[in-house]
Amino acid sequence: MMFLALLLPCSALLAPASHRRRPRATLRAAAATWDTTTGPSSTLVAGGGPAGIATAIMLARRGWKNIRVCDRLEEPFKPDDDVTWSDAARFYLVGLGLRGQRALGQLDAWADVEKYCA
Repeated sequence: MMFLALLLPCSALLAPASHRRRPRATLRAAAATWDTTTGPSSTLVAGGGPAGIATAIMLARRGWKNIRVCDRLEEPFKPDDDVTWSDAARFYLVGLGLRGQRALGQLDAWADVEKYCA
């Protein structure tokens, strides 16, 4: 499994502390053992925020398989859940700037988001 935030094999993360500090050449050699167009056998993206989700989407489009995104928060409500979103006490408004809109456009996700914008 690959831990994407560090680009190290998970076995390296679980190794004893005395073995964790490796020269950069060793880390590059370890990363070179898998093809970047197909990726490792499995990938873990830590964090389901904008950067984590965008990373997972782009890796999947590149052809990577078995990508798992983990986040400390529960999955959000569905965007068309009128019961939840009509209750102003259960959500807050978020502004999405031009950079965020462009990033969503590059991910081909802006049209899906824009239809829920006020």
